[in-house]
Amino acid sequence: MDEDDLRLHDAQLRSLSLDWKRGEVRIAISAWNQIAIQITAHGAVFIEAPRHEPWGRSDHILCASFTGDEDPFGLDITMQSGDVIRLGADDFSITCTRISNRPLSADPRDIPIGTDGG
Repeated sequence: MDEDDLRLHDAQLRSLSLDWKRGEVRIAISAWNQIAIQITAHGAVFIEAPRHEPWGRSDHILCASFTGDEDPFGLDITMQSGDVIRLGADDFSITCTRISNRPLSADPRDIPIGTDGG
């Protein structure tokens, strides 16, 4: 994977949890110390979450993108440790919440928040 469709480069992966009964995977992410992001996979059918850390320890994201446009939809998250987390699910939802009263700053890659950079 060489694209960061979700623009999560350098965001911190806080936790990954599986609710087996509900078939949901929840991923908690902190972005730029100001935004809490939760990605939820609904109707999860597979999850791969290796933690071999071939590039060294890191809890930060290198890139993340949705894969495919058929069932199951996929999400790949490449960590800066070199590990790749892969999910397949019927649907995904993303929730973003401000976790600071400080004014929002621009994306550290100079892409204004909420735009495609174009």
